[in-house]
Amino acid sequence: MMSRLFWPGIALLVAVIAHVAYVLYMPRVDMRERLDALARLSQPAGAFHVLEGQETALLARTPLRHMLHGICVIEPDRGQVEMIAHLPVGYWSLTVYSDSGDVIYTLNDRHVDADRLSVIFRMRKETLSGLPEVPRLRAGKLVVPLASKRALAVLRTYIDVPGLRKRILRTFASSTCRVLPPSAVESTSAS
Repeated sequence: MMSRLFWPGIALLVAVIAHVAYVLYMPRVDMRERLDALARLSQPAGAFHVLEGQETALLARTPLRHMLHGICVIEPDRGQVEMIAHLPVGYWSLTVYSDSGDVIYTLNDRHVDADRLSVIFRMRKETLSGLPEVPRLRAGKLVVPLASKRALAVLRTYIDVPGLRKRILRTFASSTCRVLPPSAVESTSAS
C-alpha cells in the first residue's frame, strides 16, 4: 500500500512546490517587465508621462475609466530625482513602488492640502542610530529616501465630472520629473 502512494505523493509535493515558487516569483518578474515598458514611455529618461488609452493597462489589468495616471521612473543611484506634481482639486494620490512591486511610499490629498507638491527621491543613507532614514520636509520639498535602485512613482487622480477632464488633464500634465544637477543635490542633502 505504501509503495503505491509514494510516487503520487512525490508528484503532488513537486506540484505544490512548483506552484508556490511560481506565485512568489512571477509577480516580481511581471513588475520588472512593466517597469521596463513604462520606462520606455517616460522619455527622456525619468520624465513625467501621463498614461493615455491602452498605456494604463501597464499599471492595472482593468484600468478605471475615470482615473488619470502619471508616471515617473526613478533611478536614484544615478542621481536625485525631483518630481513637481501639479495637483487637481479633489482626490489625488502619489504611490512609489519598488522594482519588485512593493509599495515604498504613499501620500494623498488627505495628507497634503496643496495644489503643487515637490518631492525629491534619493538613495537612502545610513544613519548614525542604525535606524532607516525616513521622509522629511527640507526647504519646502519632501525628501523621500529609497533603498531600491529603481522605483516607479505613480500620480493618480479621479475625474468625477467628465466635463472637467481636459482642465484636470492640463493641470496634471504640467507635472515634471527630472534628475537634479549636482549643485541642487547639495542643498537638499543638508539636514
